[in-house]
Amino acid sequence: SLTRFEGPYGNYQGLFLEYTYSAGGLNATVGMEDGNISGEAGSPDPYAGLTYTSGGLYLAGIAYYDSSQSAPAYKVRADYDFGASWAGFKAGGWYMWDDGLTDYVKGSALGLTSQVNLAEKWILMGGYALYDNQFFDSGECTSSCQNNSGTQWMVGLQWEAAERFFIIPQYQSNIYEQETAKQQNYGAMNLRFVRQF
Repeated sequence: SLTRFEGPYGNYQGLFLEYTYSAGGLNATVGMEDGNISGEAGSPDPYAGLTYTSGGLYLAGIAYYDSSQSAPAYKVRADYDFGASWAGFKAGGWYMWDDGLTDYVKGSALGLTSQVNLAEKWILMGGYALYDNQFFDSGECTSSCQNNSGTQWMVGLQWEAAERFFIIPQYQSNIYEQETAKQQNYGAMNLRFVRQF
């Protein structure tokens, strides 16, 4: 559903059973997930979410109940499209949080995104995220656990080289609050080719 994919807690595989009701710009979804990151076999995690679209405004919220931890996790998102008079400028943000123990967030995270049209087939985009890993300080962490709190930012350029074919170079930087031998700060250049059908 639109709610689930616009309000996820990560990219992972699982089985989903859900129902979505739509009326105008509002979508309401309830469902259950048996995924590969949360819960035990035969104990799926229920979730519910809403999305609302009106003009250039998009709002979304979702709540999961982690059955293995008996605790909820939440995520909200807001985006606004300022339209052609603003060179197609779009801005948005999301925030997610839990008690520090669920399989979804383990703390809190905040993200900001934006994009603007530079020319007819060129889009400049960027994003910033801040993560606070509260599981590390919860007392539940084992000796192999790492504090992966930190910041991440990205800037990229999207070029529509041919109809529905995009070339997207982007640079990403990760800066951890506590750098270790296994977890080091880095910057990475990525080049993606996307063909839409």
